[in-house]
Amino acid sequence: MENAKKKSSNKKFIDKVDFLEYLITKDESILKLLSSSKDFNFYSYYANELLGNKINEDFKIDSLNEFKTILKSSNSKTIALLYAIAKNQSNLEIDKVSKDFRVGIMQLKPVWIKDLSKEYNFNSFFNMEDSLNYAKAYLESLNIKTNNNLLSILFKYNKEVKNLDQITALSAIKKDDLLTSYIKLFPLLEGNENYLLWYTLAYNKLDKKSKERLELNTIWENL
Repeated sequence: MENAKKKSSNKKFIDKVDFLEYLITKDESILKLLSSSKDFNFYSYYANELLGNKINEDFKIDSLNEFKTILKSSNSKTIALLYAIAKNQSNLEIDKVSKDFRVGIMQLKPVWIKDLSKEYNFNSFFNMEDSLNYAKAYLESLNIKTNNNLLSILFKYNKEVKNLDQITALSAIKKDDLLTSYIKLFPLLEGNENYLLWYTLAYNKLDKKSKERLELNTIWENL
């Protein structure tokens, strides 16, 4: 693992290697090293959470009030899920166009929406309010197809879940803690870890009145 870290300058990758080493060895000194990472990511955040360190989350959440205003009729889970997708997919860039022709802040494909709404045009995908409403409608259609399992929906949005067996597996891991689930879901989580991080941060900021804050290690219980 040390050789892998030496060959990379990507801080998130290095943090991931440290995290995997912690999973194998349970060496708390590795966790402490990871908690002091200069890169804010799923692994460094989770290390601080496991160590019980206080984390200042507020400065990491930007544009959430706009999501809350546009989606005022939606609950905290839906808003947090849409925010996590936007943050991870486009980094909140309204005009982003990807190589696979996903567009706008929600990185939608027009073909996903054509069956849900007959009244739309391509330019509306670059309007934040329209894009969020299209994404919400698309998520609602996925709710029906995946029996309201929000974890399945999160991956289905990105076409990471390709068959019912994987959806069943996602449902089953809700009985595990995140460490156990991470190992089981490594192929699916690879590259998607920060969806869980941004969902946690957004949900906690939206639901400040709740006595029990959402933690990564209990996220399966709240998705």
